[in-house]
Formats: sequence, structure tokens, C-alpha cells
Amino acid sequence: MRESVVAGRPVVEVVTQLGYPLYVLRILGILKLAGAVVLFVPRLPRLKEWAYAGVTFELTGAAASHVLRGNGARDHHVSDPGGVRARRAARSGLSR
Repeated sequence: MRESVVAGRPVVEVVTQLGYPLYVLRILGILKLAGAVVLFVPRLPRLKEWAYAGVTFELTGAAASHVLRGNGARDHHVSDPGGVRARRAARSGLSR
């Protein structure tokens, strides 16, 4: 079950169905790891802003890719960037 969320055949199928080359997965993976490290390192507020912005850009781009390919909101792959922004705002409000 875990494989279907982060890697493996289901992810490859979605990426190829959207028309992206498979090397995009490696680039996104490296950037996600770098962003995760930045989020856990204290005293890097500017980099944390960029990490959160990267997540927002990725999820917005993923939703746009699905919509432009004709995948409707009924598909479970369409993300909710607005919900992510709301959770991010709530988290930043709690950390102050």
C-alpha cells in the first residue's frame, strides 16, 4: 500500500499518463527531500518559505496537469492546493 503513494508502478502510470518524462520523478524526489530537511532545520525562515512555496507550486501544477488532461475532480489524483495552503497557514500560526 505504501508503494502506491510515493513510488512504484502507480506513480509511473500517472506521470506517463500526464505526458511527463520519468526523470521528472527523480528531480521532484530530490527537491522534496531537500525541502523536508529545510523544514526540520531551525533558524532558516527564508528557506522554509521557499520549501512551502515549492509544495504549493507542485500541488497546483499537479492539479492543473490533471485538469488539462481531462481528469475530473472525481479522480483521486487531483490534489487540493487550497487545502494545503490552509494547513500551512494554520501551522505557521501555531508555531508563533
